Amino acid sequence: MPGVLALVALLGAGAPVWGSGPAPRAITLDVKEADIHNVFRLLSLVGGTNIVVAEGVTGRVTLRLDGVRWADAFQAVLVSEGLGVEKIGNVMLVDTLEHITERAGQRRAVVDAEVAAAPLRTVMIPVNYASAEELAVIIAEVLSERGSVSVDSRTNTLIVTDVAENLGRVESLAE
Repeated sequence: MPGVLALVALLGAGAPVWGSGPAPRAITLDVKEADIHNVFRLLSLVGGTNIVVAEGVTGRVTLRLDGVRWADAFQAVLVSEGLGVEKIGNVMLVDTLEHITERAGQRRAVVDAEVAAAPLRTVMIPVNYASAEELAVIIAEVLSERGSVSVDSRTNTLIVTDVAENLGRVESLAE
C-alpha cells in the first residue's frame, strides 16, 4: 500500500515560514507514492504553516529528503509536480500553474478596468536640477494607456495627464 514510509524528523527550530510560526531548520522526509494532498498536509504540520491545496491538484509523490530546509522541501514538491503557490494573508494556496496564472490575469483585468474607468487628472510639475525633456521619457513608462506627458520647455515643467493612482508615482519620480 503506497503512502508515507517515514515521518518527518525535526532538527531544530528556526525562523517562521511565511510568518505563521516557528519552522524547523531541516526536515527528513521519505515517502513513496504518497498522495500529494497528504504530503502538503504533512509539510503544513511540520512547518507550522497554513496550506490549502486546490481540488485540481492531484497525483502521487515519491521523495527522499534528508536534512533539507523546510522551504526547500516545499519548493521541491511544487516544482516536481508543476505547481505554484499564492500567498493570501498567512495562507499558502497550492494550485496548478495554469490556475494561478488564470487568477492573476483575472485580477489584472479588474485593475485595468478600474484604471480605464477612473477619471483623468492633469498636473503641472515644475522640474528643478534636471531637464524636463529627459524626465518626460522616464515618466512616460509609468503612465497608464490613457496617460500622457508633455513638456513646457520655457518653464522646464512637466504637464502630466493620467489617473490619480499613477500621478502619485509620477510626482515622486519628479522630485
